[in-house]
Order: sequence, then structure tokens, then C-alpha cells
Amino acid sequence: MTVATTRLRKPTSLPRSVGDGPRWIRPAAWLSLPDITGQQRFVGLHRIDVDGNFVALSAQGNYTVDWGDGTTNNYANGATAYKQYDYTTISSTGESTLGYRQVIIQVYPQAGQNLVALSLQARHNQAGLNSNYATGWLDIAINGANVSSLNIGGAVVHGYLQQATITSSVQPSLASLFFNCLALQSVQGLNTAGVTNMTSMFNNCYSLQYAPFLNTSSVTNMTQMFINCYSLIYVPLYNTASVTNMTGMFNACYSLASVPLLNTSAATTTTQMFLNCYSLTSVPAFNTGAATDMSRMFQNCFSLQTVPLLNTANATNMSQMFSGCSALTSVPAFNMASASNISNMFSGCTELTTIPTFGTSAATNVSTMFNACSSLVSVPAINVSAVTTGNFANMFASCPSLASCGMTGINQTISFLNCKLSAAQINAIFNNLSASGSGKTITVTGNYGAASCTTSIATAKGWTVAT
Repeated sequence: MTVATTRLRKPTSLPRSVGDGPRWIRPAAWLSLPDITGQQRFVGLHRIDVDGNFVALSAQGNYTVDWGDGTTNNYANGATAYKQYDYTTISSTGESTLGYRQVIIQVYPQAGQNLVALSLQARHNQAGLNSNYATGWLDIAINGANVSSLNIGGAVVHGYLQQATITSSVQPSLASLFFNCLALQSVQGLNTAGVTNMTSMFNNCYSLQYAPFLNTSSVTNMTQMFINCYSLIYVPLYNTASVTNMTGMFNACYSLASVPLLNTSAATTTTQMFLNCYSLTSVPAFNTGAATDMSRMFQNCFSLQTVPLLNTANATNMSQMFSGCSALTSVPAFNMASASNISNMFSGCTELTTIPTFGTSAATNVSTMFNACSSLVSVPAINVSAVTTGNFANMFASCPSLASCGMTGINQTISFLNCKLSAAQINAIFNNLSASGSGKTITVTGNYGAASCTTSIATAKGWTVAT
């Protein structure tokens, strides 16, 4: 099994509501895991198919593995344990319902030893085995007060793992803990007190519908925490008061329709936070006063219809913030006094008809800001005099409804090709051009007022006019 690439599609329907249907239920035909309360022990239910049953793991502290097929082996500290099961020797209990056989694997320290680390990311040493092969883990549990390093997810894909119960000490970082656990749906008992890093914790957990409640009071980094959780429909109200980085936190959570009012007051980076959240219809009024990078925050949120007045006073990068938000009909008057990059900010907002007056005097890059805003009728008096990066050539590309534009301080080549401007509106734009037009062109071709506009207004300032 190989890891799927990020899909870019618009869903045909919204997901079911959080209250619809039961949460994950452990299959009745699965063998019950033994009770490991008070022990230093890992136990895992593993599926056994007709062929290809490779298992590899490693642990620190001299340890023993009971393979669940009648064999038990001892291993030295840090050594990797390898196993390939023979399907014909495994009990068929539950197979008629499940379609595969099962074993319970147990790992525990040898006499006088402690289980201090466990990794399910060890690769089996079978020659020619695909480096991204999927393991057969179904349900795992670990307990151990001395475990300070737990490595479950990673490049070795856990394509069948549905539940993990962790009642042991954990390291300050849980980055990528469940990465590539494609079938994960239930996480139990995880003690996250003191954890500071949850980067990519649930990356590629395609089947996860309900995010578990976690103690996140010490977490500072949630970068891509739920990226590619395609089925996620519910997120609890995490304590995010200390989180400074929320980059891509919910990127590609296709089914997520709503999120709670997370405390984002410390977050300096929210770029791509909701990128490709196709089903997101609205968001609460997050406190984003500390955010400096909000680029692509809502890009491709196809269902997003409204957004609150977020605090954008310190944001310097708002590029592509709402790009591809094809259902967005209006936006509030964001404070853009610090924003230098607002390129592509509303590109592809096909339902957007008007925008408020933004304070854009600090903007140096506005390239393709309104590209493909096919319903945009008017643009107010926004100041673009500071623009130095790129030009305006495609700023209004594919804006056939644009009938007025009050932008001031236009000082770069600009195009209003195939808009809906009258001669009076074109002349108003000419009046707002900078007085230094040498080497610069303004295109008004395709506008019904182009034939009767007063081009001399622009040419007197040194501009070349294309009608």
C-alpha cells in the first residue's frame, strides 16, 4: 500500500453532521487484547493474511516478544525484532467474518530491565520488500511508566490500524505520532500533559472522524496537526493558548464543516490553516492579533460563505488568503495597514460582488489580487501607491462584471481587459494613474467605453493606452 497524494477536488455533497451515526465500534470478531494495567508492556492485534505477513519492531531495554503463534524470543537493547508469519499455522478464529486470521503480539522487558522506548517504524529486512509496505496492526495498547520514546507513525505505513490506547509516559514531542495511520479512528488514554510539539501528529489519518480530546495546554506547535484527515468532522475545543504556529493545521480536512473558537491569540503563523477545507461553511471570530503570516489561510474553502472581522493588524502576508473561495459573497473591512503581500488574495472568488475599502498603503505586491472574480462589480478607493513587486497585468483578469474601480496611486502596468467599464469609469481610472507613466501601459481593450474614453488623460502622464 502506498500513501495517497493530496487530492484537489470539490465535494459533491456536505458531510453528515457530527450527531449522525455511531462513533467507531471495535469489531466484535477481533480478539480481545489482554489487560496490561500496571505492567510495562505493549500488546497489539495483528492481521494475518494468506501471504506477506511481515512484522518488525524495536525497543530499548532488553526485551522479550511473544509473537502469539507459540513462539517467544529475547532481544538485546535496541535490537530489531523480525517476524514473518505462516498463515497456515494461525488459528482461524474470527476469519469467517473478518477475512483474515489474527495474532496478539506482546512486548515486555526482561528481568531487571525497563521498557523505555518502542518503535513500530522498524522496517522488515526481507529483500525486495517495498519500502512503503503496509503493516497489519489493527489495535494496539501500551503501558509503561518508563517509556520516554514512542514511535508509531512514519514512513512505514499502518494501513489497518484503527485504535491505539496509550497509558504511558510520553516524550515532550508527539510530532508524527500517528503519521500514515490511514485507518485510525480511535485514540484512548493518551497523556499529553507537558507535550509541546504536535506537528503532523495525525498526518494522513484519512479515516479519523472525531479528533480525540487532548491536554494541549503546553503545546506551542500544531503545524499540520490534522493535515490530510479527509474524514474529520469534529474537533474538540483544545486549549491552544500557547500555540504560536498553526501552519496547515487543518489542511485538506475535506469533510470539516465547522471548528470551535480556538484560542489563537499567540499564533504568529496561520498560513494554510484551513487550506482545502472544502466543506467549511463558516469560522468563528478567531483572535489573530499576533499573526503576521495569514497567507492561504482559507484557500480553496469552496463552501465558505462568510468570514468574521479577523484582527489582521499585524499581518504582513495575506497572499491567497481567500483564493478559490468560490462561495464567498462578501468580506469585512480587514485592517491591512501592515500587509505588504496581498497578491491573489481574492483570486477565484467567483461570487464576490463588492469589497470594502481596505487600508492597503503598505502593499508592495498585489499581483492577480482579483483574478477570476467574475461577479465583482466595483472596487473602492484602495491605495496601491506602494506597489513595487510585480505588476497589475492580471489583477482583474477574467473580471467581466467590473464596472467601476476607484483604486488610487496606480504606478505599474495594469490591465482591465474585457471588463464592463464605461468611458466615464475609464477616465476616472486614468485620473488615478501616477504622473510617472514612462514605460507603463494601461489596457482597457474589451470595455464598452474604450472607444470613447479620453486617452489623453493617460498619455499626458506618459502612459501607453491599449484600447
